[in-house]
Amino acid sequence: MKGLSLINKLLYLINSVCLLLLLLSYLSPYISPTIFWPISFFGLLFPVFYIINSLFLIYWIVGFKKQLWANVIFLLIGLQFIGLFFGTQPTTSNSADSIKILSYNVRLFNRYGWIPKPDIKSEIISFLKSEKADILCIQEFYTPDEIPNLNYKYRHIGLQSKKNQWHMAIYSSYPQINKATVSIKGERMNNTCIYSDLLISTDTIRVYNVHLASNWFKNSDYSFLQNPQKETLKKGIHGIVSRMKISYKKRAEEAEVIKEHMQSSPYPIILCGDFNTPKEEDLKNGMVSFAQRIDDKGEAKVRKSFRGGEGIRWDKGERGVIVGLKEFGIEDSFRKLFSYDIKDYSWKFNRKDNVIKRRFDHFFASEKIKVIDIKYLHNDKKISDHSPLFTRYEI
Repeated sequence: MKGLSLINKLLYLINSVCLLLLLLSYLSPYISPTIFWPISFFGLLFPVFYIINSLFLIYWIVGFKKQLWANVIFLLIGLQFIGLFFGTQPTTSNSADSIKILSYNVRLFNRYGWIPKPDIKSEIISFLKSEKADILCIQEFYTPDEIPNLNYKYRHIGLQSKKNQWHMAIYSSYPQINKATVSIKGERMNNTCIYSDLLISTDTIRVYNVHLASNWFKNSDYSFLQNPQKETLKKGIHGIVSRMKISYKKRAEEAEVIKEHMQSSPYPIILCGDFNTPKEEDLKNGMVSFAQRIDDKGEAKVRKSFRGGEGIRWDKGERGVIVGLKEFGIEDSFRKLFSYDIKDYSWKFNRKDNVIKRRFDHFFASEKIKVIDIKYLHNDKKISDHSPLFTRYEI
């Protein structure tokens, strides 16, 4: 700062602090708030820091001062982030105020050959590209090698299981100003929730993509369900019951962690994914949990003896996953548009004597976000055991 006047020395000091803040804003997309929570605010203030340092650059240029070079370097670095905050918005939506989101459990792209068809992964990727959704939320995204290019400018790939390279994914046409994983730890509890803060016009929303604990059925369990044999009846039932007992408990625990995290969100929320619940729904009872059964009068009653006397607790836990979100101002988007006399499904399993259908995949949204349309996309391609769920919201 040799040769600078006292005022210029003071301005250069302020300029240096602003350059440091600008650098922190550059780093915000790459640092999780769970490590350093203020980093999210630096990302939001990127436009302010960039403009301030641009003004300092003009000041130093006018004064023919060599201090301009620090601003030149930092501002040039920031050019790659300009599109993130000032770029044009996507035009895939039907209207300027609506966004199209697609949630899909792709079942590991048929990694273990459940469906006797080749090129399942290619079919799914072609489908995802053809839908041209503004935002894609994908569960069981198996990518051991190269992550597929789905023609989106922004993406957030979260590791779901280190051993098997299972992932969760959020692809977005909208600028992603922050992204992170909600850490859910414990026995067989991997990272099953990721989120992205997306800039839509002048608004920011937080999109959560979740996959709550499944039943972890083995191939032998599925074989038993499809074709139960008398000689293996006891062993088959025991294996299924024990795995279901674990999964019910894990889903409730996972849901509590996610709900706690959502309460700290500074933005309106869209929550979607594979929740593996409820058992069924009807007009009289609304949601029917796995701990309930329908009596002769058509009323759902909790079986207190369910899974060793855990019926009441499990029913409460399962309700907390779905209808319990309403107390946080987050409602089931499907039920927001349709009453319980309208039934649909997102998961299907063929048993020997019948077909089991469940509405396991859901969208929830804050009250400030209006659902315009929602539907499950059933087709005959049989490329996953889940159906994609399409939703359009007005922001």
